[in-house]
Amino acid sequence: MNNSQGFAYTHDGARLHHYQRTILARLPMVAREVEHFDELLQWLGEALVQYFHIQVTQFWIGHQHTTTRQFYLELRMMVFQNPYLSQEIVVNTSIAGTVERMIIERRGIMPQAVNLFFPQPQAELLKLHNLGYWSCYFLNHNALTPPQRVKAI
Repeated sequence: MNNSQGFAYTHDGARLHHYQRTILARLPMVAREVEHFDELLQWLGEALVQYFHIQVTQFWIGHQHTTTRQFYLELRMMVFQNPYLSQEIVVNTSIAGTVERMIIERRGIMPQAVNLFFPQPQAELLKLHNLGYWSCYFLNHNALTPPQRVKAI
């Protein structure tokens, strides 16, 4: 059930602050234990889904080719609260275009209604699957990210 702001869950400020501190306290320990960067993103995505009841968490990385200066996006990790949600709903050109715009503009946003950022058909599809809000956190760092881990078959 959604509250008056449309969010499925409400948390008081003290609880949110506690969740943030919990994640930040564990992050350095987990970073030392994982073998690959993608495992750290997986852990962080699962923590965000668990503590904040976020339906989908995605980690995108923007790259710029050193010689051509061409920009491209890479979806590095995605965690779902609902394992039955189809990936095509949240990984498509509409989502990627919005993420690319946020990266190029070098900005994040607090939770906002999806119809403020996505074309109407995409916004309606997201709302149909109870994904009525989205937010974006932009982090810029000059460190090189390792290539994606290739899973053994």
